[in-house]
Amino acid sequence: MPVTRDELVRWLADLGIEDADSGGSFRYDDSIDLTIDVSEDGAALLLAADIGEFDPAPPAETLRLLLRANHLGLGPGRASLSLAPDDTTITLWRAVPLAAIDSGGLDDLVAGFLATAVDQRQETADMAARSAERQAPMPSNQFRA
Repeated sequence: MPVTRDELVRWLADLGIEDADSGGSFRYDDSIDLTIDVSEDGAALLLAADIGEFDPAPPAETLRLLLRANHLGLGPGRASLSLAPDDTTITLWRAVPLAAIDSGGLDDLVAGFLATAVDQRQETADMAARSAERQAPMPSNQFRA
């Protein structure tokens, strides 16, 4: 049986989200800030987590990996990666129709999203490290070919 909006609001309140009727945020594992909201029309659960900083001049490899992760909506954990309005933050997000969520499935849904966020945060950090290595200036005592 699909979860009802009232069940969702109670579940959010049980998580300690004070204004559960409009969603809220909490920190997971001291590294992921998870935002849980209900869509304006009340039909979907919205999950979002900032997973990294966006390089203002990203190498083509980074763009390719980010775009590939969103191909046909088949990205990580059925979520999508996007650039937050501040143009510096990569956000993992997912919208799930309430009608598609089983009453007992909220915990599993959020746990799966958090696992995906942790994985994508690491992948984003790895991409940034590879990018920094490629952009690091060569020591002056080495010759360039």
